[in-house]
Amino acid sequence: MPTFWQNGNLIHFAAAKNHLGVYPGESGVSVFADRLKGFKTTKGAIQFSFSEPIPYELIAEITRFRVQENAEKAKGGSSKKKYTFEAIIQKVPDIDGAYVEIPFDVKKELARAASLSTPPLTGSHTTAAW
Repeated sequence: MPTFWQNGNLIHFAAAKNHLGVYPGESGVSVFADRLKGFKTTKGAIQFSFSEPIPYELIAEITRFRVQENAEKAKGGSSKKKYTFEAIIQKVPDIDGAYVEIPFDVKKELARAASLSTPPLTGSHTTAAW
């Protein structure tokens, strides 16, 4: 799904048969709720029917709002601790899968499984951050 990213996810787009799906997250929908009346919305999504003109300026305003929201969050820093380490991606024998061995000190501190959050992987090495 095409995504614009700046200090975090800003907005996602997806075309369906009869509508354009725009996904600015919960705040992007709730802050603009009055202007989104007449459009189908959910907690974090908006549907713009292809049978009506697409409100490009409204989408741009929502995106500008999300840019500012993410910038404010970035200024305050993250309260989450980040773990970064070099890892080799290991192939799982007999199936089309792979895994990354998490260093023991990270596993111990998290006391749970961690999910990999990186760009798409290429090659056999990656840098992972949790």
